[in-house]
Amino acid sequence: MKEVTLSKGYKARVDDDVLERAVTIKWCANVKTGARSVYAQGSIPAEKTATRNRPQRTVSTHRWILGEPEGLQVDHIDGNGLNNQRHNLRVATRQQNMCNQPKYTNNTSGYKGVSFDNSSRLRPWAANIQANGKTKKIGRYATADLAAEAYNKAAIELHGEFTHLNVIKKVDQD
Repeated sequence: MKEVTLSKGYKARVDDDVLERAVTIKWCANVKTGARSVYAQGSIPAEKTATRNRPQRTVSTHRWILGEPEGLQVDHIDGNGLNNQRHNLRVATRQQNMCNQPKYTNNTSGYKGVSFDNSSRLRPWAANIQANGKTKKIGRYATADLAAEAYNKAAIELHGEFTHLNVIKKVDQD
């Protein structure tokens, strides 16, 4: 494993053979406002066509490493956009890649797929999951921990290896 120095003080991890191929590429950090991750990208020579005559194009490092799979995305298994080692990258559909997203930054329950709804005093925590573009209700629970556990079970069934599981802080009994 080697580290590639990026702009803005960031470093990206890559396999040794990638570093050997990448010495001619200028690497930078892609930091978007409000983004959950930082990604490494580089400028590579562009193909000249009748409509485009730009000498370079920008490519995400993870897509460059896996050969820029057409019509598919490249998923970082651990969610770290700067970990571009092959064992951490996999080709995925957009839907699969979205399944591996962590909880939203504005999440207040502390768990992905769990929200508070005070319309039920006995079971105020609702667990929901996205599948095939639709929200599926999993159930209502007395604690956020129990709702998160239910979300994890449903996520494994629906999303398999692309699941981003909640780390349960404490499991209470009903």
